[in-house]
Amino acid sequence: MGYRTNNKLPLIEKAPNNNGVYQILFSKALAKINCKLAVIRAPKKRILYMLKKGEIDFYPGLGFNDERAEFTHYFENGLHYRAATISRSDVDDLKSFADMRGKTLLISQGANYDKKDLKGVYIRYVYDLSIGKAIELISSEQADFYAYNEDVMLYYLSKYPTKEIKIHQCCSKDHPMYLGFSLRSKHIDLLRNPLFKQYEDLSFSNQKHQLTKESIAYQFQQALQTLDSNGETAKIWRQYNTVNMHEGTVATSTNENNNQP
Repeated sequence: MGYRTNNKLPLIEKAPNNNGVYQILFSKALAKINCKLAVIRAPKKRILYMLKKGEIDFYPGLGFNDERAEFTHYFENGLHYRAATISRSDVDDLKSFADMRGKTLLISQGANYDKKDLKGVYIRYVYDLSIGKAIELISSEQADFYAYNEDVMLYYLSKYPTKEIKIHQCCSKDHPMYLGFSLRSKHIDLLRNPLFKQYEDLSFSNQKHQLTKESIAYQFQQALQTLDSNGETAKIWRQYNTVNMHEGTVATSTNENNNQP
């Protein structure tokens, strides 16, 4: 597994520590197929390059886009993802990305965003951006917004509460988290997907390939499905994610729509 260096608890600690949901979940799944987990940490752009070259096997939570689909096969990892947005506490509640127009949104180098959602929004790319750094930039009025995994934001803000920051439950809905497996990994074997619709857009549900049942990647996928279906994934998540989302000193708005960053 390859992952960026930042802290993303409850999923993973800051490098070089790898404790968290990812390590427990994937270690359990791989043990079921007589494999062991090794973790490589580096800046995200470097990790994505290694994924493309087959130098690492998978990235644990990877947003789908056409470019990544050229070197990655996607399957669900059993976890779920929902984005939220932080701002200074005096900002009005966000209803959609359109409310950010004319303002500056922080984005980490290598992050996956649909540019059509960000029309009229100024983008500031930051190398290996962390939540702490984003809060610092927003608090000092060097940026206005930062969108990221809601559970991770709430976990961080429960540990480092501040009244200067407001969290908006916008502009995403809960959806399965995808694992990206390198097409050049020695542990993958593929067949042409007979259900692939050539004249439709690439998507998670319309990928060019499918895994052969003999490949390690397929066995890994099946092991993750088993952990999910028998409740072990949820148990691991609860073990680490102990944040009560309705408590703390962070202002919260509850608007949401169907957009997914």
